[in-house]
Amino acid sequence: MKQPLYTFIATTFLITLSLSGCNDSDHNDDYYITGDAKDYYGTWEQVGYGNVWVIDSKGAQRFQHTRQTCTQLPFLSNAELEAFPVGQSLIDKKIKVNKQSFSALPLTDASFRRYFTRMDKLPAKCQADQLITTATPTQQFEIFWHSFNDYYAFFDKRGVDWQQQYTTYQPMINDAMSQEALFSVFSDMLAPIDDGHIALSAGGERGFSPEQPAQLTKDLQYGFQQQSEISTFEEYEARTHFAIRQVQASYLRDLKQAGGPDAAPQKVTSWGKINGDIGFIQVDRMVGISNTLPGPGINFVEEDLAAIKEIMALAVTDFKDVKALVIDVRSNEGGLDNVALAIANHFARERKQVLTKYTNNWQGRTRNVHAYLNPASQQLHVPIAVLSSDLTASAAEVFLLAMRSIPEVTIIGERSDGVFSISMDKQLLNDMEVSLSNEIWLDHQEQNYEVSGVPVDIAVTAFDLDGFGNGKDTALEAAIDHLKAQIQ
Repeated sequence: MKQPLYTFIATTFLITLSLSGCNDSDHNDDYYITGDAKDYYGTWEQVGYGNVWVIDSKGAQRFQHTRQTCTQLPFLSNAELEAFPVGQSLIDKKIKVNKQSFSALPLTDASFRRYFTRMDKLPAKCQADQLITTATPTQQFEIFWHSFNDYYAFFDKRGVDWQQQYTTYQPMINDAMSQEALFSVFSDMLAPIDDGHIALSAGGERGFSPEQPAQLTKDLQYGFQQQSEISTFEEYEARTHFAIRQVQASYLRDLKQAGGPDAAPQKVTSWGKINGDIGFIQVDRMVGISNTLPGPGINFVEEDLAAIKEIMALAVTDFKDVKALVIDVRSNEGGLDNVALAIANHFARERKQVLTKYTNNWQGRTRNVHAYLNPASQQLHVPIAVLSSDLTASAAEVFLLAMRSIPEVTIIGERSDGVFSISMDKQLLNDMEVSLSNEIWLDHQEQNYEVSGVPVDIAVTAFDLDGFGNGKDTALEAAIDHLKAQIQ
């Protein structure tokens, strides 16, 4: 998922999970069974992702490979394969009856299963005589460039000539250069790719993402430059966000808030009623919902899922008498897909396939993997307006896609950010890594909105700063007007 504004969670780890509600239906037609432990021994490739696993009675060796490079990752014991929070677990394994492929969940409650195909032996580049074990800047450059060349899915959509980047920057690389200089070259190479799921990091000391600012950020930067009272942009931005919150709260009665660490000044969710007939709920992120901070032995995914289910049950109960509902995800930059679908489940009338994903790269097109809406026990079926902006990203866009499949829903505001794929981590050695987007996601009508963003049904400025300055939320009022017309 896109890296959110808050900093108390290591999002680089979170975005590798790509979680949602449980789904086993992909196995029924392919004759997948649980199998014995020894059935999973051998060499397996996660086709389309560049991951190879060698599994035996002790655990798993893991490799990341391209057509030209291969590196080995730390060994995982059997206990680690079955435990959280490794993030590379193989849970609920099911093997095809011919024992030539199997699937597994990366974590409990994940819906997008991972699929593995049996190999006779390791790829040639992963053999001992070609495996990269001690990285030089030249080797790191090759791993970096080939990882994107072989697996990044959207060069054409984002208008980037990756081969030209190699031609331009490869002559700058030499084995005498520092890691800082190499990081700078990699950053320059990534700069033209406006993708919030690309992140380059080095040992926690340096980080870079090529994503361009959202429209609200640009508007705030302009506003800051036009005044002299406030000395720092950070303070100007914080004051403006506070003012926006105050205006939004002025529309509501019976306001309640929940979600996030107890000490956090702003809760994750806020809900109340507008004039009694219209409910309102704002969800600011799809992660960090519980009041438990991540740490050793803490399954924050399960904690967050349980927390959002509890919050939504309370909110839907409070909304039992409303005739319509506004859901505001304008500021939601993502998190966990299972949290997004857990929210949408409260508005689903039936089990429905709402998401499909696959990869299509040098290894060919992989199988479709699906996710579903599953109606929650507490349900609300009224006209719904969902507020969106170009800040709405990643798991929040998964929420938009799920909600678009529900007939009572209208999306109002601006197109979303257009970043759906998981952030697939690739190790560049010397404590440097990069994430990239390799998956193609489709909605229930098999439409892909990567780069373009999820479209709206009613276009209106998502964050009208002049309006907020006059005590008016233009987008929210558009939603209220639309819903009033629906319920009259």
